Amino acid sequence: MAKIAISANTSWYLFNFRKNTILALIEAGHTVTAIAPRDDYSIKLEQLGARFIDIDIDQGGTNPVNDTKTFFCV
Repeated sequence: MAKIAISANTSWYLFNFRKNTILALIEAGHTVTAIAPRDDYSIKLEQLGARFIDIDIDQGGTNPVNDTKTFFCV
């Protein structure tokens, strides 16, 4: 099936607000990759069955140069 990436600025957000979506996608046979900075919820995403990629994101996100660097570092 499809490979799907889902990202946010925290793993906490993905787990608490996208958990059901991630589970439904996995149950449908898709490969789900969660992309966010590593925190206490990253392991919980992996336990759901998602692949996890740690990315350094500037939480403020107001500097376009830093945001562009983040975009190209993935």
